[in-house]
Amino acid sequence: RQSFKLDKPQIEIIAVDNNVIIGALVANWLSKSEIEIRHIAVKTEFQKKAVGRHLVEALFELIHNKTSVTVQTHARSTSVGFFSKLGFNPVGDRLELDAFMHHGIWLQQMSVTKLDR
Repeated sequence: RQSFKLDKPQIEIIAVDNNVIIGALVANWLSKSEIEIRHIAVKTEFQKKAVGRHLVEALFELIHNKTSVTVQTHARSTSVGFFSKLGFNPVGDRLELDAFMHHGIWLQQMSVTKLDR
């Protein structure tokens, strides 16, 4: 994870069940108005139970008092639907990198702009 770390302010959110971490989200502020979700993961046995959705919603709650913030991510092909349900939209063409395509995975940049409530 350290090799992918950005020299930008970082947000870390965890989901806990019975004092055990079951999910986590790591995001970085790219600018005053832009955040990138860098990692999101949920333990296998807790997937499909809204843990990931709650992590992203917790991020949205952290930024709710900002005037306008765009949250972006590079979603794997397997998570495009997940991010779409949370209001993210595709940006540009999908990225087909040889290292990922070998495993049947492509990436799609996605973003959503959250306005002050």
